[in-house]
Amino acid sequence: MAQPKSLRIGVLLETVQLSDITGIDIFGNISSAYTEIIAKMDPRLEALKPLSIPTIWFYISSSLEPTECMP
Repeated sequence: MAQPKSLRIGVLLETVQLSDITGIDIFGNISSAYTEIIAKMDPRLEALKPLSIPTIWFYISSSLEPTECMP
């Protein structure tokens, strides 16, 4: 079977509220890296690994200055 293409996600990291970027968490939860971690914690979750999606994350900023989330 052919290797699935990776899902590439760019996250703009500027001054934002945490609620502005929480939807991205859904994609994190279906990523291959995340399902590997949870399968190690609970072997019953091994069945999720074939359903996961290889994901590459890109963190984007308009400058090289550190940013933080606003409460």
